[in-house]
Amino acid sequence: MPADIVTVEEVKKQLNIPDADTSQDAELADFIASITDVIEDVVGPVVPREVTEDHPGGTDAVILRQPPALSITSVTEDGTAVDSSGYTVSLNAGVLYRSSQWWAGGRAAVQIVYQAGRAVTPASIKQAAKELVAVNFRSQQGGNYSPFDSGDVPAGTAGQVRLGFFVPNRVLQLLEPHRQGGWLP
Repeated sequence: MPADIVTVEEVKKQLNIPDADTSQDAELADFIASITDVIEDVVGPVVPREVTEDHPGGTDAVILRQPPALSITSVTEDGTAVDSSGYTVSLNAGVLYRSSQWWAGGRAAVQIVYQAGRAVTPASIKQAAKELVAVNFRSQQGGNYSPFDSGDVPAGTAGQVRLGFFVPNRVLQLLEPHRQGGWLP
């Protein structure tokens, strides 16, 4: 299982929970694991992982579905390995270009195995993750921490609900420079 965007210790610091208080560590770890999906839904993979994808050919470029990529592990075309001299790649954009010809045609003619994610998590993504855990964790604590304590998010509220989590506009703003397209306005 891949690591998470932030650690329990980082979130505890954000929430002003003393390091010695471990009574909520398991619950915080669950929140952290869950918000990783929410963050990655906006910015693409953050935590490095291996991805295997089949792509149709018939063009000079293949677009990876989970950019950014850290590296290309292997490329096969109609079951035959393609040497790295046979293509060029833009890792951040997630595009593989065939060097001297088009990729072979067919529904799943090109298979690419690559490492998706980021080598270093940008500080704004880490801060967004900590704030997203904080706002959703605090609403469970019975406090008056947010207008979302009731579970009902009123129309016109400054944020969105995504994958079951309330995502405040502040978090969306922190993620904006890293956005991969999709659901942000």
